[in-house]
Amino acid sequence: MNDINKGTVGRLKYTFASLTLSSVLTLSGCAENSSADTIKMVVAKADFIVKIPGSGELEAAKATNISMPGGVFEAQVIEWLAEENTLVKKGQVVARFDPKKYRHQSEQEQFQIDKANIGYQTKENQLGNEKREISNDAQLIKDELNIANRYSVDDLRVYSRNEIIDQMKNQAYLEAKQGYTEWRGESHDDKSQSELELLRLKQGQHSAKLGMYQDALTKLEITAPHDGLFVLEKNWRGEKPRVGDTTWPGRKLGSLPDLSKLQARIFILESEAAGLKVGQRVELKLDAYPDQLIEGKLAQIDSIAKSRNNKNPVKYFEAVVSIDGEKLEHWRPGSQLKAIVFAAEKRQVISIPSQSISVKNGQYFVYVEESGDWVKREIQIGSRNTAKTEITQGLESGDIVALFTPQSVVQQNTGGNHGVL
Repeated sequence: MNDINKGTVGRLKYTFASLTLSSVLTLSGCAENSSADTIKMVVAKADFIVKIPGSGELEAAKATNISMPGGVFEAQVIEWLAEENTLVKKGQVVARFDPKKYRHQSEQEQFQIDKANIGYQTKENQLGNEKREISNDAQLIKDELNIANRYSVDDLRVYSRNEIIDQMKNQAYLEAKQGYTEWRGESHDDKSQSELELLRLKQGQHSAKLGMYQDALTKLEITAPHDGLFVLEKNWRGEKPRVGDTTWPGRKLGSLPDLSKLQARIFILESEAAGLKVGQRVELKLDAYPDQLIEGKLAQIDSIAKSRNNKNPVKYFEAVVSIDGEKLEHWRPGSQLKAIVFAAEKRQVISIPSQSISVKNGQYFVYVEESGDWVKREIQIGSRNTAKTEITQGLESGDIVALFTPQSVVQQNTGGNHGVL
């Protein structure tokens, strides 16, 4: 029994020693062949294209604006709108605003005018009666003064001295009263003129307001200045006007586009807009007719990205695409479309997957296989797309590049400060 146990123990020791030696040899082999265990690629020249997606809609390059008239001096409520993308004739109503407020105000001003007219006539009659009363008093005093002058006697032999004095006093009183009546008449004329002028001013104020309201009523209907296709205009929130909206004077409601020349207004995510430049080629496809493709060029790009509406914080760059060639069927303003901007189109250049590029202290580098070892090599980069990066300097066709940082390098640089592009 003891012999059996001794044999078993001996075999176990031998087996353990063999396994240990095998493990050491295996690890040594892995260390020597670390290059073979790393995912790598052979660098080769190929076409490099950077595509940036966008979306938007068609619009006319030139259009006649349809705006709320400036003669309307306050915000108005839209009562009716012509349907979008409908053909309209010159003089046809395309928008109408609620006239109830101006009609009510016109009626109120007309009432004030009628009231002022009645007040003017009443005051005129009153002043006329006062004038006639003053004139009658003046005539009566004049007659009394004539009688007093005609029958005045200064001979003391006929009248007593006291009677003569009384008569002279009466004559003087009549002359003074006549002067007062003349002054009263002149004052009444000035007063009458002032009071009637004030009433005329009030009449003029109400008449001016009435004219203003009636003029506004005539502008509450917007007509087409010429034949064309009526297209509604979006505001800064991306919303089109609709019945019930309140709008201010001068706001653009829509347009009559010139269908002979179209352009596209597209929106590109801020995160994907790197490399956008005016003049780059763009492919456009309508959402409703994806089989129809038209090419154009970036004609304008906003300098600042902004949100398309106040409910979504995502920011976009707005761009205008000029369209080349003739307009295809179904292409009309307001049609939704998808766009592809070719930010880079380079033939036979070197490009590698972006995850194979590391960066440290602003310097880009990759790991290149040389004689079975991974060697760090600095590079210069160019354009990028979502998957690859163009290499302008540092690599040549035939070089073997690690797609990820080799494990042997990671072990050597544990604690190092470098990152993957």
